Amino acid sequence: MTDNETVETTRVEGRPNGRSEGRIQSKLMESEERPKLTLGDTVTDREKEDGTKMLVTGLPLEDADEFTAKGKTIAEHNPSYPADDTVIEIKYPTPVDVELGPLREFAFPRSRLKLEHRFFDHGGDGEE
Repeated sequence: MTDNETVETTRVEGRPNGRSEGRIQSKLMESEERPKLTLGDTVTDREKEDGTKMLVTGLPLEDADEFTAKGKTIAEHNPSYPADDTVIEIKYPTPVDVELGPLREFAFPRSRLKLEHRFFDHGGDGEE
């Protein structure tokens, strides 16, 4: 597997080891450069130039070095991003999909994702 590769999850091999629980509040806080993502938000991968839209489907709150997929942590799959970055789960829906359930789920470090459109109105412009 190459660095910064998209990683499919199998709904979660590892759960928090206790470190995340003390940081939940900080993980939920927004920042100007990385606004908080919520379920249903549309995002794109900062590393892909094709603009493929992804749907946020999970906010597990584990850090990238705690969340595993395919036998490695998300931090190991994405060494260019902070190991303590929050993990965001996404799916790639298409116009022909009739439900999200059967679609494969992938996990990304938060800083790799760019917010494109908010599902819920948070009072802002909806973009980064």
